[in-house]
Amino acid sequence: MLETKKCIISAYIVLSISLAVLYHNYIKQPDKFYPFPDLGTVKVWLTRLPWFSSGDLAVDYCFNTCFFVSAICFITGELTGNWSQVDKLWSLLPVTYTWIITLVHPNTRLWMMTLAVSVWGFRLTYNFIRRGGYGWPPWSGEEDYRWNYVRKWPIIRTKLGGSLFNFAFICVYQNILLFLTASPAIICSRYTSLESWQDFALTISILLLVYIEYTADQQQYNFQTQKWRIINSEQKLQHPYNIGFPCHGLFSVSRHPNYAAEMSIWFVFYLYTISAGAGLLNWTLSGSVLLALLFQGSTLLSESITTNKYDLYTRYKTIVPRFLGLYNLFKSDYPSVIDVRD
Repeated sequence: MLETKKCIISAYIVLSISLAVLYHNYIKQPDKFYPFPDLGTVKVWLTRLPWFSSGDLAVDYCFNTCFFVSAICFITGELTGNWSQVDKLWSLLPVTYTWIITLVHPNTRLWMMTLAVSVWGFRLTYNFIRRGGYGWPPWSGEEDYRWNYVRKWPIIRTKLGGSLFNFAFICVYQNILLFLTASPAIICSRYTSLESWQDFALTISILLLVYIEYTADQQQYNFQTQKWRIINSEQKLQHPYNIGFPCHGLFSVSRHPNYAAEMSIWFVFYLYTISAGAGLLNWTLSGSVLLALLFQGSTLLSESITTNKYDLYTRYKTIVPRFLGLYNLFKSDYPSVIDVRD
């Protein structure tokens, strides 16, 4: 598939740009390779809770938005029984936070960041819409199928346990996580080094990763749509649809190429802070790290469900890496790695 080859080439371009940015700044600022130089600012913010006033209008707006949205998501989820309230805002909140910071502290670097994250948010929102994630009234819509499995876990299956899980993990933790993913924009509003080739290259990298994520979602969507069209017409499933899940194209080189691209987007977004003049390690790295950890748990749950549903998935896991691997640029095609006609 030509789209798959383009995506693999794009992935190597992004990797090359990211390494070049890190190397350039390490050579230029070797004394800045130490952890979290701006952590003192965060400590000051925390001492001002619960009546939060950071002294920065943009941070105050973002924090208040995070607090308000967390409360609304919890109340709505409890009243409706639908735990996917944060999911509906997943593609909207980082965009909102970045726009707030850019409008309060406008500079060219922040506008490039806002452009990149807005493209990401638009694409992800579109994909969520076509999967039935939104409905009317706004608190309706399809709930993530995994929550039904989580509700069966010990403690969480009790009324109190479920409410505490919804409050602490789904509403509070995930909303803080979404704020932290956008937090590199805060650093870039405080450091005033001139824009350089790095900022343009990082913007291009995020757009390439959005393209990879779009292609992966489209390949999965096309496969499942065609599979269910055949099932609903009461025809016999033929290869590759009788496998049950896609394992061609990008799914022949990564079991979760869309998740791999998603995590990479926020690590690249973090690199803007290094280009801006912050240390190679600063506190805003926490957003992309916590997101990566969340995806580890999320995919473990998803794959346990899929393994029980499809007999061939265990075999698939032995052939294809979960997220990243060494991708062959010179392959002419990327067919299904499993062939039930063998």
